Amino acid sequence: MKNKGVTIIELIITLFVLSIGVVGALSAMRQPIEHTSVSISTFRAYYFAKEGIEIVRNERDRAWIREEEWDKNSLQMRTNHLNADPIQGTRFRRELFLEEVAFGDGNSKIEVTVKVSWTEKEKDYEVNVQENLYDWL
Repeated sequence: MKNKGVTIIELIITLFVLSIGVVGALSAMRQPIEHTSVSISTFRAYYFAKEGIEIVRNERDRAWIREEEWDKNSLQMRTNHLNADPIQGTRFRRELFLEEVAFGDGNSKIEVTVKVSWTEKEKDYEVNVQENLYDWL
């Protein structure tokens, strides 16, 4: 007589193999989802960094229009509010660094560096963006 039923051992082995496959598939899907989250945060951090540089550039241009002096100290005073911790309504923190570099001919430039940092999934990340502002008038 042939046994047409499934034994309990076959059933346990089948469930074990299926559960290994499901766990493997879920593990494979988890990592891209985590990377997507970090990629979105990195994109936002670059946006906040570029925004910081644009605000400094705007302050320089405003000084030119008003025919005021602009240098590292005056720009730092006008943009000190950018060093908020954190950026309002976000988990990002933006720090602004200005460095004045003098050329031999009496002209100078200001190196603007903006660092945006944040913590995600118990890991620290940061983005740095730098731009030079010249006195082209």
